[in-house]
Amino acid sequence: MEHFGHVLRSYHLPLIGEQRLIICFDEIAYEENLTDLISDLTESGLPFVLLGSARKHDWENSELRSSFQRMAHLQEFQLDRLQKNEVEALLECLDRAKELGALASLSPDRRVSHFLDRLEADGQLLQLC
Repeated sequence: MEHFGHVLRSYHLPLIGEQRLIICFDEIAYEENLTDLISDLTESGLPFVLLGSARKHDWENSELRSSFQRMAHLQEFQLDRLQKNEVEALLECLDRAKELGALASLSPDRRVSHFLDRLEADGQLLQLC
């Protein structure tokens, strides 16, 4: 579902306990209309969590960062490069889910080295499984 920055109607979702709407963005530093969306959602009273990813330099120099700090509680987490055992666990998870994609054509050792090679993966990976 794409959204371009405005909540155009009231939302009523039956929420149980501490449930929240989770909104995810990759490269959040470049989402120009996101402040409008956050403002509208905050005004609507709908509980939500915004999860975004960005390269450190892009985020630290983004105008959105200061806007978000004024509008909401902001928590930032730095993701470090994956260790070999973490890569192996991730690949096992992807394999079980049959979601290896282009990695399926590589040998198991080459799959691991793909993620550990700074020039190929550059540590830019967040995977939930």
